[in-house]
Amino acid sequence: MDIIANVYDFNITQEDFECAKVHLIDCQCPDNASDKKTIDYLIDRYLLLNQAQKFGVEVTDDEWNDKLFDTAQGFDSREHYLEFLENHKLTRVRYEDFLKETIQITKFLDKFNGFIKERVAKDISSFANSNSDLFSCCPQAHVYNILLQGVTDENFKKLMKIRKDIETLEDFKKMADTYSECPAGVKCGDMGFVSADTFIEELDDVIFSLPLNEVSLPVKSKFGYHLILVTERSESNKLSNDEKKDMMLNCLIENKSELYLHSYVEELRKEAEEKGKLNIF
Repeated sequence: MDIIANVYDFNITQEDFECAKVHLIDCQCPDNASDKKTIDYLIDRYLLLNQAQKFGVEVTDDEWNDKLFDTAQGFDSREHYLEFLENHKLTRVRYEDFLKETIQITKFLDKFNGFIKERVAKDISSFANSNSDLFSCCPQAHVYNILLQGVTDENFKKLMKIRKDIETLEDFKKMADTYSECPAGVKCGDMGFVSADTFIEELDDVIFSLPLNEVSLPVKSKFGYHLILVTERSESNKLSNDEKKDMMLNCLIENKSELYLHSYVEELRKEAEEKGKLNIF
């Protein structure tokens, strides 16, 4: 068994690597299955799995049977399934264990996101009730993002090179799939609609001043360097003040929760490295 990395008590093997590549392709992210991004995905995955087990998240028999049933539906026959595994150099036991781990991680992330959203919603609602006049207008923008983690000259130059190869929205999406460095469980590429003053502070001015459909120069934030593309903006003028307020609160909760998760995975990785619990061979 070839071990390519370990995270706490988890040994990441070549078979795990192949499972992850299949998973990323199944998620319609084939370009994310490059070697480096696959290993990064696995590290984030097992950091989250370690937390899931630490907090006692378990998979019920019904959840497991439903997952196996859904998986079987993707194949014409058992023989087709076994042929698929053989073609990807996977054993049935490890592949199905990988699927079970995915359920465990997803359940943990659901709990994590629920807790964070509840906390963010409470903080934001308190602020909104005290400052209702600030919510009289809710400008929004549909944002696409490519992130390279780390504020380095190398990442700045790499994004400048990537920028030259982007001519269309589809080009941007493909580059995001290929290069954007986001932890497992965090959206990359299409960030959806965000409201003013609800996203990363360093990017806010860029998002609401950048000409539509134009790719920004690399923008620095605490997470690294970003390329930003904005395709739409809306002032939401047809909505009542209460509707605007509710919409902005939802955007705040969603975006802040996403940033919390991003930071959380980064902290898990940093803690594991400091404890000598993360090693790549």
